[in-house]
Parts: sequence; C-alpha cells; structure tokens
Amino acid sequence: MTTTTVEIRRVAEWDALHCNYQGQTERQGCYIELDCQTGLLTATYNAEIGNAIPFSVYHGHDRRWGIPCLIADAANDLLDEISPLAQRVLDGYTSEWDGNNHVARLSDDAQAAEDEIERLIDDLRVDETNGISDADAGEWLTETDPAITAQTTDEEIAALAEQAEQDAAYERIVLIDAEGYLTRLRDEMRADAED
Repeated sequence: MTTTTVEIRRVAEWDALHCNYQGQTERQGCYIELDCQTGLLTATYNAEIGNAIPFSVYHGHDRRWGIPCLIADAANDLLDEISPLAQRVLDGYTSEWDGNNHVARLSDDAQAAEDEIERLIDDLRVDETNGISDADAGEWLTETDPAITAQTTDEEIAALAEQAEQDAAYERIVLIDAEGYLTRLRDEMRADAED
C-alpha cells in the first residue's frame, strides 16, 4: 500500500486569491482544496462564475474549505497550519463505488481532522493585515484626483491606472477597472469640450 503525502502549492502573488470578473458585482469565493488522489493542498479562488463545483468535489475526492480572501503570506501560513490535519484526511480517505459513482469515504479520524480544519478556518481573524479588500476605481480615484484632461492619451491613462493600482496595493486593496474608469472620465471631458 502506498501512502500519499500532502504537498503544498504556495500562493505566489500577494493578491492571487482575489478575482472579480468584469461584469460581476461580487468577487469569486476562495477556498483551500485537498486533492485526495494526489495529495496537493492549494489555496485559490473558484474560477467558475456562480461558484459551481466539479464532480471531483461533489463526490468528495477533492475536499474544499471556504476561506476569506487572504493575502499570499496569510494563505501560506494557513496552508502550513492545515497541512498535518490534511495528512490525516488523506490517510483516512478511500474511494468506493456506490452503485453509480466512485465516491469518497473518510475514516472517523479523517472526519475529525476535517472538522478541525473547519474550526481553524472559522476562528481565523481577518483584518487589514491579512485580508484583501477591493474598491471601485471611481470611488478610489475620486479621492486621489487623477490628472485627466480631454487631451490625455491612452498611454498616459494606462500609466495613471498602473500607478493607482500600485498605490491601492500598498494598502492591500485591489482596484476594480481603473483603466476603464479613467478612459470614461477622459471621454466624457472630450464630449463636453465638443458641445
């Protein structure tokens, strides 16, 4: 019998867990996932709009635990803390045919470890030091008064948007549609000048 060992995939970018698709009012949900067949333990966001789940999660082969939107360091710390418990889940995992599908079964110890993971996540304190928030570019940039005129070029807008995103990132905020907002602002000024 071979034993699968937990392998952590680290979160690299500070805002890697943040995803807000254009046209969506809410950002995507985040989770930690344990692939019980490979042992891979990851933190990511749900790439499916509407937060749909694949069959591997539905049937329990991939275990998911919802988490807040964390910065990379906090997510990696949580992965480290959960890792020994995830190993217990792996050790107690089996795949069994239920007459229709192969479904996951967990031993009592594996279920107890999963319950402990959920308690750790429930007790997680999220604040401005470990969480990510987002802001509408229009609200953020109104406060900083971007230097936009009717003559501002697309290249200048791109540079201003990049600077605004960097300024927001310093405060662990992801700006939503900075370049689009600045372009609309410039285009409105051009339309007013033509009237």
